[in-house]
Amino acid sequence: MDIVFSAQNFLNEIGGAEFCAQTLVKNLSKKNRVKVISCGLKNEYQWFDINIHEVDCPNNILYINLFWKKYLAGCDADIVFTQGNAGAATVDWAKEKNIPSVFHIRSLDHISLDLTKRYSMDNLQTPNFFHPFELLKYPAYNFVYEKNALAMRDASLVVCQSKFMADLVEKYCNVKPVVLPMLMDLEGVKTELVGGSILIVNLQRHKGGDLISKIISKLPQYKFEICGLVEDEYDWIGKFPNVKVHGKVCDMRKFYRLGRILLAPYPLSENFPRTIFEAGVNGIPSICLEGGGSAEAVGLGGVSLPENIGKWIASIKYLMEEKDLWENISEGAKMNAARYSLDKSISALDDMIKSKLGFNLF
Repeated sequence: MDIVFSAQNFLNEIGGAEFCAQTLVKNLSKKNRVKVISCGLKNEYQWFDINIHEVDCPNNILYINLFWKKYLAGCDADIVFTQGNAGAATVDWAKEKNIPSVFHIRSLDHISLDLTKRYSMDNLQTPNFFHPFELLKYPAYNFVYEKNALAMRDASLVVCQSKFMADLVEKYCNVKPVVLPMLMDLEGVKTELVGGSILIVNLQRHKGGDLISKIISKLPQYKFEICGLVEDEYDWIGKFPNVKVHGKVCDMRKFYRLGRILLAPYPLSENFPRTIFEAGVNGIPSICLEGGGSAEAVGLGGVSLPENIGKWIASIKYLMEEKDLWENISEGAKMNAARYSLDKSISALDDMIKSKLGFNLF
């Protein structure tokens, strides 16, 4: 079959959503012809026998919602997959062409103003904290949210990675999505643990950077390893003698082998963090914020806490110093990660498509 995958980001920016998209596309290409439309350097090339068509598109969600369909002109497909900011326009294009579409919802950013901090669970449209400049964009964001909600109702299948996210989509967008375990190849990050450090992936304000920076300053007795992006406001953390900043790590096995626990104070916008499972498959427990997709992802493989630095420090000390406690939760982390194998997720998606559309893709 001919398949189009349409998204703002694919190979041009790499995060959890892009890793999952790449895994999906690679597996789709085993029995189908796949073409990817994404932002980039306006190039056309082959990637794992997959046709990549990159377009020179402004990095602006309003522009993408209004004009993305022009980049799909001339495409033909039997089914379309999409996610992120290009999702609404892609589903609209597919509807016009009478092509079935699968819309992956990977973040609260697609249904609420959730860009810098956690929001009230009772009213996702009202931020607890928001920069005044961002509030000026509110009308544009509302337009995007309305487009996304309409697209979810028009899509053949709406997919969320966690029950937490699926429940919110149903509540705020009046759509009942299916829950599909994250498409992750965890075998590629398995390693043998040789270190005893506290791991952090991406030190950013919207991923709990303020809480992490306070924790590091209060625990000089432990070694911290940080990989990925470190925002400029946290550059000073790398000057601590007990902190090592690795930058971008291509082979995450080299990073996870150093770990004893993972700090994951991600906000509600994090749907189902991949890093929790990557750590878990190696027996590394995670500490996350209670509520939301992170706590659902951690399960028995870690600890879920409120945003209280005292409780975080106490839990870190217990996991770092109590061998029996760490071993019990480490086993829980491995068992939790084992529930989400790539084969299980692919099989589940294939069954969903067969049930909804009447054909198989894998």
